Amino acid sequence: MPMTVDRMINFSWEVPIFQYNPIPSFAASVMMLFYAIILVCVVFINFEKTQSSEIIYFSLFLVGVVIESVRILFPAWNIWGTYSKIYILLGHVVVFGKILQVLSLILMPMLSFTAKAIQNTERNLLVILAGSWILTWVTPIDTGIIPSNCSIRFGYEGSFMLITLFCFIASFFSFVLHSETSMSIEFKKMAWGYLSLVLGSMLMNQADCFFILGVGCILLILGSVLFLSNLHKYYMWK
Repeated sequence: MPMTVDRMINFSWEVPIFQYNPIPSFAASVMMLFYAIILVCVVFINFEKTQSSEIIYFSLFLVGVVIESVRILFPAWNIWGTYSKIYILLGHVVVFGKILQVLSLILMPMLSFTAKAIQNTERNLLVILAGSWILTWVTPIDTGIIPSNCSIRFGYEGSFMLITLFCFIASFFSFVLHSETSMSIEFKKMAWGYLSLVLGSMLMNQADCFFILGVGCILLILGSVLFLSNLHKYYMWK
């Protein structure tokens, strides 16, 4: 694991839990992979017969997490900072998984709160996949920088994260608004679970110290439990 890296979230405090450490960087990648695999099983068992477009887009988010988890191969194969074709190819795979996660979660409330949400699901999934694929191959990979989060750097990454955050917040308010119009306490709880989930996911993807790893893991787990449990309650009593 390289020790000279570029940090996206750079703490200035000289405290060990805030300083870069390759262990939480690699651990976050492995934990996200196991998180996705476990949640796929949970979704299949608990939502197999549920007609919910939200769970379909959430499942697509999990697929994106699994795809992005190929970043584990960067330290395993020690191919950082090279100009090899395999590094660039894996970099595009990582970016595809990242964009797929973002589009799935951002578009979830927009595409789910419509009268024909279930009927249009297949078309919407194809649009998300195609959009993710196109954005992936027009995004440049920066092979000259070794990031601290066991991943790759790509063009306009800082702007991408900032725009993503604003879109997630807008989607959160979409959940809140829908909970008010539908008078559903479950959707209001889902909104907070959604916000915790997306913030936890963003932190886990940038984890390069024990503090970010710990906070991201807690937010991700709590958000997932709150979101899925209330989604299940809503459709169980619907």
